[in-house]
Amino acid sequence: MILVKEGLYKRKNGVLCGVPSSLTVAMEAFRTRCKKFRAFSILCIIVSGIHILYTRHMTIRAKDFPGQKGPAERFVGDVVLQNLSQSKNVDVTVYRVTFEKGAHTNWHTHSQGQVLYFLEGKGRVQIEGEDIINAVVGDVVEIPANARHWHGAHPEEQNHMCHLAITYGEIEWMEPVDNSIYTSS
Repeated sequence: MILVKEGLYKRKNGVLCGVPSSLTVAMEAFRTRCKKFRAFSILCIIVSGIHILYTRHMTIRAKDFPGQKGPAERFVGDVVLQNLSQSKNVDVTVYRVTFEKGAHTNWHTHSQGQVLYFLEGKGRVQIEGEDIINAVVGDVVEIPANARHWHGAHPEEQNHMCHLAITYGEIEWMEPVDNSIYTSS
């Protein structure tokens, strides 16, 4: 479980609820040098930075970041990937990923973990051997290092789902998720 300060937010079925987005909390988490706080800290810094830009009457729009179609050997359905940031000092990337109706990833792992922050629509995440997590706007899901998992739009989502994917380390892609798993309750 990720904890920055006692009582700021809680975990419900693997999803963090009520996550604060202040730069102060992000910097405090980053100063702890705790591995689990890195992704949360980066997310808070990104959100705070965007807030600062908006308050200065500058606008950054998703269309300003070029998108590329997710490759069919890694995704089922139509997916658009927008690379927002890639660190030169550590192996971390931040993508804005949009999954159209019925789209999702194949099974895969991240050598150092991943954090998903849901921006639009309803989504699903499943770590192998665990229950499916149904996520909505504002939810944050932490995927542990080397955990085999998949994520994408909820099967009942009528439009699309979008999340930020903060990824550490290398990704190992595997086989597609069986449709009976993806659509199960």
